Amino acid sequence: MTTRRELSDWFDRGVREGATHMIVVVDEFDHEDFPVYVKPGEDPVARYHQEAEGHMQRVMEVYCLSLDRDAQLRETRAFHLDLPPQASRSD
Repeated sequence: MTTRRELSDWFDRGVREGATHMIVVVDEFDHEDFPVYVKPGEDPVARYHQEAEGHMQRVMEVYCLSLDRDAQLRETRAFHLDLPPQASRSD
């Protein structure tokens, strides 16, 4: 099971790398969680479906990296696929 500290570290790494979202996936073979980062310009919903359809893996949570980290970590299961309105504007 992934700890809150690991999730926090993964979240911060995604922010440093410029990702928009972090999808937490569990490998159902070895039961290890790992982050998948969504890059700017990539559709987070499409990436979610790509990861959810993977063989022997399951999506556990989705974090929006432009929202408050600690508030999302306090949720039972974070699931934030949409970008906040100011982040999705193209002007």
